[in-house]
Amino acid sequence: MRRIGLAGLALLAASCSPYQVLDDAASSPAGLFAKESVALLLSNDLATLSRRFTPDVAPSATPEALARIRTEIPAGEASGPRIVGFESFRSGQVRRATFTYEYAFPGEYLLALVVVDSSGPAPLIAGLHVKRMPDSLARLNAFRLDGKSPRHFVVLALTVLVAAFVLLALVVCARTPLRRKWLWLLFVAVGFGKLTLNWTTGAVGFSPIAFQLLGASAFAAGAYAPWILGVSFPLGAIVFLARRRRLHEQVAREERSSTFE
Repeated sequence: MRRIGLAGLALLAASCSPYQVLDDAASSPAGLFAKESVALLLSNDLATLSRRFTPDVAPSATPEALARIRTEIPAGEASGPRIVGFESFRSGQVRRATFTYEYAFPGEYLLALVVVDSSGPAPLIAGLHVKRMPDSLARLNAFRLDGKSPRHFVVLALTVLVAAFVLLALVVCARTPLRRKWLWLLFVAVGFGKLTLNWTTGAVGFSPIAFQLLGASAFAAGAYAPWILGVSFPLGAIVFLARRRRLHEQVAREERSSTFE
């Protein structure tokens, strides 16, 4: 997973490359099976492809149904594929993985998603979907500023400003004499609620019950996935800075009182 949290950039440097994870998935037996299955679709070998499905899907995966799927394939010769997505699921004896491959055609791209069931002695297809795309996912989901709406820049500015504000409040809190300082530090460090923005589509979401370290984040669910910005309300930082003088004076009075006793 590609993930950059404003709270911990150093963790990313120590993590495994998301591109290496995708490459390893593509070279696995299930990944090779998925790629071969898409190759059968592209080469119009639908009779062979129809025999690769799980028993519950096979009745609807007829050569005629697969021919309708082929209408989504752009004209011309394809180059690739490049794996751009991978998810795995395992529960008891059930083992499934989803592979997404990207194929480049003249002027267009094709995404092919294959769900591979590896529960039995041989892999089988549990799902097959294709989608024509105007450009590659790497360019469509790149973090770029050009062509973005005012909404994008407002959320981006809020993300940066909230993170900077919480960091400043944390530094001030750490340097201020306080009772139960660790509780204040924890309160200050966390943002409440979460406003999210999909940087590619501009879609906005809100979760009233959510918590974020430093009150902001930026992450992508995969190497080619869209970036998601998240910003929270810095309640702890605001409350602390508003009460800082009173809290400091309270500690000072208690220290003076203990000195005279």
